[in-house]
Amino acid sequence: MVICVTVYARNISDITQFAFLQATLTLTGWTIEILIPNLEIAKHYSDCNSHTHNFYQILLQVVVVVFSAVIFHIVIWTNIITKYYSHEKNIKMCDFGLTELPGILGNIVVLQCILFSLFRLIPLLQVLYILYSKKKCNKFACAGLAYGVLSVLSKGLLAIMFVKLLTDDSCIYVNNEKA
Repeated sequence: MVICVTVYARNISDITQFAFLQATLTLTGWTIEILIPNLEIAKHYSDCNSHTHNFYQILLQVVVVVFSAVIFHIVIWTNIITKYYSHEKNIKMCDFGLTELPGILGNIVVLQCILFSLFRLIPLLQVLYILYSKKKCNKFACAGLAYGVLSVLSKGLLAIMFVKLLTDDSCIYVNNEKA
């Protein structure tokens, strides 16, 4: 929601769509986190008893849910980035007396897009580890740590940058002045 406000997506339609897409993305993430241990269990039994059918069924489910999550993520960030560049284009093309948006807005959008995209890599790495590793290790503790670091980093930087936007000299530039 903070990023939506930052790129001036403030109408109820946009906010509702972003909220439901984000909720769907959260549910797909939860589903993936349920499927990954099931995949590991199915792999263990496939290695022991050659029950590969169940393993491939769960792997297919993981692929479908991960693909869906990636699509939702792309839709969310394409809309956010499009809104930001649309405002930049309007400022340049229309004579509203505005000359540019604060530079920190673009930094917020790009940095948050990168950081939130990195969340998609964690389950992918977990699945690849299950598929190709012969060793047992506590990959779920590593995943939890990675999620924690990314969460603190992305939300912490967003909070700092948003406060900086509001409190610093990050203004919209108008003809020879700041607004």
